[in-house]
Amino acid sequence: MVTTEMVAFVSCAAQKLATRSAAQELYISQLFRKSRQFVETLGCRWFILSAKHGLLDPRTEVEPYELSLDRMGVIDRRRWSNGVISLFDELALSPKIAVILAGKPYREYLVPHLDQRGIKVDVPMAGLKRGPQLQWLTNRLKQIASDRLVAQQIQQRASRGNREAFLSELDLVPDVPDPFEPEIV
Repeated sequence: MVTTEMVAFVSCAAQKLATRSAAQELYISQLFRKSRQFVETLGCRWFILSAKHGLLDPRTEVEPYELSLDRMGVIDRRRWSNGVISLFDELALSPKIAVILAGKPYREYLVPHLDQRGIKVDVPMAGLKRGPQLQWLTNRLKQIASDRLVAQQIQQRASRGNREAFLSELDLVPDVPDPFEPEIV
């Protein structure tokens, strides 16, 4: 299920396929791929911040290009940000939270627009260089995989009616309700 409470933005990458592709496949850097994988675990709608195209739906087919906000001046980056926010407004989305996995040139003029719309902005890798960003993403993806495995094991034990095994696992995953107890409202 896709949540509408949150939206995520991932910046484009210099490394690209040589042929027209869906945007989510076009960018092939390790950082982009891990960022994509991470935002897909969030269960929200996500977009690519493209230096050339602005706001891209990941499924949109695009040609490879050579352009980066890193090499643009302030006026062009402001213009780009205004274009991104115009496309965002056309989608009529109203998330409460925006997660941004992008460098400063891609977010510096975008964040104030989101703030003005009452959207809380989370930039979890702010201030990290490329290597630490990759490490942060790797750690989060491992933790998510581990959490899912534990939750799956707990669910399997609970579905078999093994209350003791289920309760022993509760210490590993916080805030897991006991399915054997009636919910008190």
